[in-house]
Amino acid sequence: MTVPLNLILTFSLLGVLDINTPAVEANLYSRESGKIIGLYAKEKEYVYEGDLLIHYSHYGLKQSIISSASGLIVYTNGLGVGDSFSKGDLLFKIKSPKVYGALKLSKSYIDNIDAPADEQVLSSGTLLCSENLDFPLKVIQVEKKSILISIELGINTKFENFGIKSQQFYNCDRKMAWKNETKDSIE
Repeated sequence: MTVPLNLILTFSLLGVLDINTPAVEANLYSRESGKIIGLYAKEKEYVYEGDLLIHYSHYGLKQSIISSASGLIVYTNGLGVGDSFSKGDLLFKIKSPKVYGALKLSKSYIDNIDAPADEQVLSSGTLLCSENLDFPLKVIQVEKKSILISIELGINTKFENFGIKSQQFYNCDRKMAWKNETKDSIE
């Protein structure tokens, strides 16, 4: 009889998280003058890249302004349907929910990072967790002395319990495996 095993390879590492703030912000300027004939987004609304923001008329032709980024609209110029704008006017500021940073590693992990690619447990796309953070860190690239990461922030995410101290990080699957083991042992 063969018994299937569900193995989850876990690891932990010690490092200092350095987040580059503020988050990326896209400023949308008008490329030509026009009169607004349709307004489809307002301040404090979340939009996705490619969403229609404005229909406007330019010399009688209907034109569109499309969001070039996903994120929260943090500024509008206050114009409404029927109002005109000039070439070069700032129409929207969109704050991306993505923040980038680096996890500076302790020497103990740096010494083991030269493993062949098929033996590495930490690679692009891995999610790292910490007991001190309410959000996972997504690994973008693993370097010799640091791990480049991105964070998808919610609208109300705050950087609580965040500091310049060294923290323990682990793959998020470990936390899920521990929760499942605990659940199984209770039942």
